[in-house]
Amino acid sequence: TMMASAHPSAVLVAMVVAGAAAAGSTPVLWLPLGDSITFGCGTDAAPRAPAGCVSDAGGYRVPLAWALSQAGFNVSTMGTLTTGPAYVPPAWLRHEGHPGWRLDQIDQLLNKSLATSPTPPDLITIHLGTNDCGQGATISLMNTRLVSLLDHIYAAVPTATVFLASMIGFPSKASCADGWNAGLPKYVSQYHAKGMKIVYTPMQEWSEVCVPNATAPLSGLCCAGEVHPTAAGYLRMASAFALSIAENGITAA
Repeated sequence: TMMASAHPSAVLVAMVVAGAAAAGSTPVLWLPLGDSITFGCGTDAAPRAPAGCVSDAGGYRVPLAWALSQAGFNVSTMGTLTTGPAYVPPAWLRHEGHPGWRLDQIDQLLNKSLATSPTPPDLITIHLGTNDCGQGATISLMNTRLVSLLDHIYAAVPTATVFLASMIGFPSKASCADGWNAGLPKYVSQYHAKGMKIVYTPMQEWSEVCVPNATAPLSGLCCAGEVHPTAAGYLRMASAFALSIAENGITAA
């Protein structure tokens, strides 16, 4: 009973402190690419409550950094933004999670993002598409934007291992989100055939975050509006990325 009533933030504090202390000796430089979900908007929200974007939000980034540290990696991050909780290592807090941004906007920022570190990233995670769907983009246009982003990543940092995630549930734009997700494995296969180190992470399939039913048992993993996860939902996102990375590995640049 005592364990069940422990506040989630206290549990996470213990996790990240332990993770920092146990950081491995294999350095990994991680570039997280995304939008408000990568920023962590909704991290501090109650189940099914409105999502806010607060500066100490860790989203999936902090628990994923912790998971990687437990796997023997000494994790550092890069990017033009620095946000997240003060109790975790500062090296975990850089990213490119820009609220409201689309695939093409992250693509346009890529060179500036890569310039935030003198060395190229070993690991790139991508969770994008929500704002493309939300702003009315067709799946064809989204695919064109994705190809441009992947082309630029492969040309600029061919040694990086890229984990491309499917979009979490987006019930109000389900046909767009699900239709785009369905095509992602094909693009991963195409770029893998070109020599790119790229892996498909079945984020929606594994995390079940933002299910299309506000009364479903797992609906509390999502905030009001069914766009942003809660802290519990972000833990599931981190788990999906962590499993995908553990199963496929990271080849340091």
